[in-house]
Amino acid sequence: MQSRDARRSFEFTPRGLALAAACCAGWLATSDARASARQLHGGPVAGFAGLIGSDIALGGSVGGQVHYGITDAFRFGASLDVPIGARLTSGQIASWPGISVGIAYSLDVGTVVPWLALEARAHAVFATAAAPTWLVGGGARLGVDWLPQRYFGLTFQGTYSACFLDGGLAHMFGVSVGPRWTLDL
Repeated sequence: MQSRDARRSFEFTPRGLALAAACCAGWLATSDARASARQLHGGPVAGFAGLIGSDIALGGSVGGQVHYGITDAFRFGASLDVPIGARLTSGQIASWPGISVGIAYSLDVGTVVPWLALEARAHAVFATAAAPTWLVGGGARLGVDWLPQRYFGLTFQGTYSACFLDGGLAHMFGVSVGPRWTLDL
């Protein structure tokens, strides 16, 4: 009588299919992403950005990034961000493209890899026909990479940076998403 009950739990029932799906999801979530040293990671990103300085500007952003794995957990990185937005008080279009370099720590726990980067940043703010205003500062980038395959995935990121502006600070923030490729070197 018990063997018949045991066979019923393996039949294709909604409960059995749900159990199989949960097992597959657990296996995918815990499979090894195989992050290692001497790998190049990178790709384009797009999202939303903001600048809070003497005025507030909000808009979209595109960019790209490249990281090089020093060890399994640490990697050097460089990013290019090109945000374009409208100032809230005047509606004037402003752009504050910037570059950053830094070091990131990633926690390789499987196909989901959270990471945190500390960066030095430089931005050129274009708001009028005059010469750009240059900003230099630092910031942090918090990301989560989802790697369903060894060499391809998606990256989700949030950034914050503070740069010096006319004796004060300008604050920049953004959220972005994009594909992520890996290349073994």
